[in-house]
Amino acid sequence: MLDDSLPIRNEMMATRRRWTISLVSMGGALDIFDLVIYGLMVLCATLAFVASFGMKHASGGISA
Repeated sequence: MLDDSLPIRNEMMATRRRWTISLVSMGGALDIFDLVIYGLMVLCATLAFVASFGMKHASGGISA
């Protein structure tokens, strides 16, 4: 439990802490952006690969 003797500051957040939170937030946003770009690249590569073999649908299996 918090004790009344603990030095708790009721000031604005320190600049360094705000900077750290901003960098962590930007890192998370860039991670999501990277995932979207990777997904789009995989989609384009899959469509190019399937189109180069003349297949209509990529079913994932071998059909005779």
